[in-house]
Amino acid sequence: MNNKSPLPKKSDKQKPLVPPITIINQNSILSKAGPPPSTACSKKTDKRKKNQNNSPTGTSPNLKHTNSTYTSINRFSPLAQSNDDIQMETDTSTNISQKKLPLPPPIFIKTNIVQFNIFCESIKQLTQPEGFLCKSSVNGLKLNTYTTDSYRKTVKFLKEKKVNFHTYQLKDEKSYRVVIRHLHHSTPVDTIKEELNSKGFTVRNIINVLHYQTKKPLPLFFVDLEPSPSNKDIFAIETLYYTKIKIEEPRPRRNLIQCTRCQSYGHTQAYCNHQPRCVKCGDNHLSSECKKDKDSPASCALCTQPHPANYRGCQVHKDLQKFNRNSAPKST
Repeated sequence: MNNKSPLPKKSDKQKPLVPPITIINQNSILSKAGPPPSTACSKKTDKRKKNQNNSPTGTSPNLKHTNSTYTSINRFSPLAQSNDDIQMETDTSTNISQKKLPLPPPIFIKTNIVQFNIFCESIKQLTQPEGFLCKSSVNGLKLNTYTTDSYRKTVKFLKEKKVNFHTYQLKDEKSYRVVIRHLHHSTPVDTIKEELNSKGFTVRNIINVLHYQTKKPLPLFFVDLEPSPSNKDIFAIETLYYTKIKIEEPRPRRNLIQCTRCQSYGHTQAYCNHQPRCVKCGDNHLSSECKKDKDSPASCALCTQPHPANYRGCQVHKDLQKFNRNSAPKST
């Protein structure tokens, strides 16, 4: 008798156990054990899980669903500049722009220089290490310096040597001029200055404008402010000392600038070191020291004609005006 147990029939095979189904609903994980599903359903579930685990964007059954981003490799990344390099270049350009200061104005020398080499050695000692540059002409010598300190040393040296020259104001010392309209002419200058100071502006000088013929005071003031980057904010002021005013830029000057010391055109008395010439008689003294009789005719210091040196009908003045009109750019 055979002790081996008979082979089980196919129908007697035990059905495989199915693990509990994991239900994922809106990023939340719920595990519930339900009635055992069919074998075909469990196989489909296992295949779906394998596909999700193998895919790059598949969702793990034990983790919440997250979106992943694929990043490719940039082949040109070694050529790109780093943030440190960009910051260094920005700082360097900023420092260069800050170092660019306006050059000092030129110095025009009228004194006849006999020994140019000795003159250059003297100026060289004052302008080291930057140096200087000269340009000679029939009318004299034009001298250019490169720093404010060299400019001031050179001007001081020329004054001590009593050299005839003229120059112009430094740009960093030039005041900012505005015009105040509709303010009563009797308003004290100190009051206007206090009002502007209270609004944050530093005033250098205030002048009440007079009528050019009648010499009567006008409701008009010239105000010179100290150099400041915020000076343009003054145009926003609409009232001052209980008065509705208007502040605007001065109109461009049409008349030629004439020095009241040497009577020449093109510069002012403040930066002139030429020999003084009288506006009345043309002699070598200041106009305030002239002792000419009122009945005696005047003599022009520029053309020797019988008229004052500031006469607009002077031939020198007419020639300069004609030259300026011809050299001015024509409007299209």
